[in-house]
Amino acid sequence: MKRLRFSIRTLLLLAAVTAIGILGYQRQTRIREIVQRFESLGGKVHYHSSVLDTFHRRTDHFFATPTQVNLSHSRLRRGGLDGIEHLKSLQRLYLDRTSIAADDIAELAKCKQLKRMSLWGNHHLTSGAIDHLLDCQSLEALDIHDTRIAPAKVGRLGELPQLQRLVFSPEYYNQKSSRMTGDVMRQLASIEHLQPVGSCFLWDFDAEEIQLFCRTDTSRVDKLLLRDCELTDDACRAINTVRARELDLQSCTIDDRRLHLIDYRNFGRIDIFNRNETSTPDVTLAGITGWLRPGLRKVGLFDTRVEFVYWGDAFWRYRLSIASPRLNAGLLRSWVSLGMRELDLNVQEHLEHDLEVVASMNPPIELLVRNHLFVWQYIARMNRLQELTLYNKVPTPIRFTDGLSLRSLDLQGRVYPTKATFREIAKLERLSFLVVRNRNQVTLDDVQPLAELKQLTTIRIAKLTPEAETFVERLCAKNTVGN
Repeated sequence: MKRLRFSIRTLLLLAAVTAIGILGYQRQTRIREIVQRFESLGGKVHYHSSVLDTFHRRTDHFFATPTQVNLSHSRLRRGGLDGIEHLKSLQRLYLDRTSIAADDIAELAKCKQLKRMSLWGNHHLTSGAIDHLLDCQSLEALDIHDTRIAPAKVGRLGELPQLQRLVFSPEYYNQKSSRMTGDVMRQLASIEHLQPVGSCFLWDFDAEEIQLFCRTDTSRVDKLLLRDCELTDDACRAINTVRARELDLQSCTIDDRRLHLIDYRNFGRIDIFNRNETSTPDVTLAGITGWLRPGLRKVGLFDTRVEFVYWGDAFWRYRLSIASPRLNAGLLRSWVSLGMRELDLNVQEHLEHDLEVVASMNPPIELLVRNHLFVWQYIARMNRLQELTLYNKVPTPIRFTDGLSLRSLDLQGRVYPTKATFREIAKLERLSFLVVRNRNQVTLDDVQPLAELKQLTTIRIAKLTPEAETFVERLCAKNTVGN
């Protein structure tokens, strides 16, 4: 009987071991099928490292434990994560630039050991994914930038107890309810490492909330746009910690003094839009002029804005929500001292006044202006003018006087040159560069007056007859050799 009882116990033990083995084998088979499916989509799977690595390689990792799955840029589609809950030891998951949607994130909540997840670049991923992400209680690092998750919903991720790093995109949304507000910034303050990416739109931030944002890792911020924000002295100084391609301040509480607290060297392009409800601009044209750095190339005066352009990629734009002020000698003198080479006058309401200021100072610059009959009395006084670009809204004759130093002339718009036009151009003895964007055909007889210009080496005239084109080419060649 003892032998029989011993045999029964042995059989029961063997049966239990066999059952466990079968269950384990079935579990590993399911895991292997899931891994093979992910790999067939272009994914890569990494396993737990141990002393059995050689054995696992020989068995094609059948008994290995997957801990990381990288399906970034793979052919993964919506519903393709089905069965991932069987990867019980999964700790890292990378799903960048795939086609998953919000309901696919629900599958990930079953992976209780998942600590790091990257979802950036999934444009089908909407704010509905937030509820499912909150079920992933073990998450320590999460990347959701460049998705359709609204910035206003990102603040809820501050509820994740283990989350230490969050990468997100607080970009612009038309709906105010979807924008990144100061309240969202406060919700995220408990996360140790925050990294905003791309174009960052901050709406209705107070000074403290701006400082909270600027303390994050802003190394990947491309554009910083603040609208209706409180810019105190401390907030302006905090902005100096950001390095971005563009800074955009829209309807913020900022004046000339606080503007000077911001270091322009941190930004390639700066756009300032004053508040609409103020009778005078918060930031004045004189204030921003005193803030400009040397190396200025061009200033453009328009009806509702003034633009400052620098050499290279730097582009500053100062937008006024009221009519642009009149030009004065002090401003013009400051711009010239900063290196301005081009002045674009586009405010028709006080164009004559602005031309009078330029003619009185007579700087050696390039002037861009719309052609009117009254323009020529001022140009006649600008004998140091180097380049002139005229835009004809309506056909208007040109009237040059002797003694001008113009080296370059560009005629644009509704231009219909005749022989009389080129006779006027022939008065510019120092002219070396001529562009005429005409709408009519120009003949040999029309352009012959240009033969008097001995320094003219570049001519670009549209719709030349063959004879006129030959004449122009020979004239340029002759003058090039002669100079």
